[in-house]
Amino acid sequence: FDKGPVPLFVLDVSNNAILAANGTALDNYGYKEEQLLELHLEDICVSFTDTLDPYQGRWTHLKKSGEEMYVDVTSHTIRFMGKQAVLLHASDITQRVRAEMMLEHRQRALQGVYRIATTPVESFQMSCGHVSETLSGLLGATGVFVLRIEGQEATVLAGISDSGPDNVDVTFASNELFGGEFQEGSRVSDSDGPFFELVKTNRLREMFPGGAVMTVPVVDADSCLTAAITVFGESGREFGSEDLMIAGIFARYVAHELERETLSASLSRAQKMEVIGMLSGGVAHEVRNPLNAIMAITDALAKDLEDDPEYKEFLHHMRLQVDRLSALMNDMLDLGKPVERMHFQEENLSSICGRVMDLWRHSPLHEAARVELILPDNPEEVIMVCDAERLLQVFLNLLENAVQHSPKGSEVMFRVHAPEGGEVRMEVVDSGEGAIEDVERIFEPFYTTRRGGTGLGLSIVKHFIENHKGTVSVMNNPEQGLTVEVRLPVLAKVKEQI
Repeated sequence: FDKGPVPLFVLDVSNNAILAANGTALDNYGYKEEQLLELHLEDICVSFTDTLDPYQGRWTHLKKSGEEMYVDVTSHTIRFMGKQAVLLHASDITQRVRAEMMLEHRQRALQGVYRIATTPVESFQMSCGHVSETLSGLLGATGVFVLRIEGQEATVLAGISDSGPDNVDVTFASNELFGGEFQEGSRVSDSDGPFFELVKTNRLREMFPGGAVMTVPVVDADSCLTAAITVFGESGREFGSEDLMIAGIFARYVAHELERETLSASLSRAQKMEVIGMLSGGVAHEVRNPLNAIMAITDALAKDLEDDPEYKEFLHHMRLQVDRLSALMNDMLDLGKPVERMHFQEENLSSICGRVMDLWRHSPLHEAARVELILPDNPEEVIMVCDAERLLQVFLNLLENAVQHSPKGSEVMFRVHAPEGGEVRMEVVDSGEGAIEDVERIFEPFYTTRRGGTGLGLSIVKHFIENHKGTVSVMNNPEQGLTVEVRLPVLAKVKEQI
């Protein structure tokens, strides 16, 4: 009895008082013998049956510490010290039960993701709403929110709380969500742990003061943060590894859907740009010959009438409009030009930037603002495989756009950062007229906020950068102006892509 591997209890049949227990029971339940013999069965059992002779079933027992454990119970009557008693076997099956519960929980999560994935929805945002609702039910959470991270901003896409679905229009700085350690383009590695514990006070946190909180990162194929799922629980609750595992299943689904949406948008944009490029190139070629004829006639008239004050203003106006049409045709031709891989070769980025600045000094706009080039340490080590002429055009377009939107005499920064993660990040920062509401539209062909502009400069930039396997984005500055960010692969990463 005393040396048995399974906890054994002898109970008084009249009142379930514990009359004896073996050493395994004392060890498993954390009691000394004299302490345990002062208890009744109900003191260590959450629920039990009144009939113990015979009995077989599963109970939940309590250790002295208050920790619950699951036990398989069998019992039958015996004679103990001359009177009738019950011998109770209590095999600890806690690990097995928890594994079964985790498996069931995971299965429910996968079924939830399957239902979401097979339910037709109109948008990615609606899918995120289903994620919030399903995950909230699985975790018994007081609130679940899906956030998209773009640049230095985290925006709530969808959420649900105890009061019901929340159409929350909340945007805040990403470092508020991930603490001061978040940086744009941050990657998640094993050293970061399975999830962030850096969630600090933000507008979401203010909605659930004092409660438990867990934020699970959503990462893309390069392990870059693209979104996050934030889960709130009741005060006193602690989220554990099982909760993290469930939330992680939904995070992977959100990552997949976000990637699919991004690829779909890129494909649609590429197809649209291809059509626009072909159309623009065709139109430009057709218009160029009559335009050249108009330019020749204008020059001839200017020679004959330039001394006549009556016609001088008209000639000036004609020249301005012809120059504007000529610039538009050149932009349309550039938009229709494919980027030929045969023109790609190894180039030193600092050399390209130097040529940009030389060309800029001969630009008609160079006196309108001061352009400062900021290079990283050892810039000559930044080697790229690219079409240098196309990149020259990209950076000149960006500088012209920045200066045209900046106050006269202001400063425009052309900053190149040290390579990181196989790519180099470049920024053109102006102190222009203020925030642009339709930032997402700024790369659309013929979209412009400047009177007299063609609306093609940034479309050409995006066209050339994406053909270099890079990305370009625009962000409103906190105080004034815009930052245009270009990311391009450096040599090591380029070789993998070619």
